[in-house]
Amino acid sequence: MECRVTFAVQSSGRGNDDAAYYRRMGLTGNLPRLRHLLDHDTPDAVVSVRLHGALETLLHGVPAFHL
Repeated sequence: MECRVTFAVQSSGRGNDDAAYYRRMGLTGNLPRLRHLLDHDTPDAVVSVRLHGALETLLHGVPAFHL
């Protein structure tokens, strides 16, 4: 069984800057947008701390775990 973890940016405006948060946590590099990931590299499930990230995921038919 294989498990892949991908960090994605759901929000980047109006004080909700996921990329800045990831940089503070030590993650660098270009991070994909959640919408792009859902459209082009569909994950088996998404863990999201943002309500809109969880809702967007569910609307794409992917199970979401909202923290």
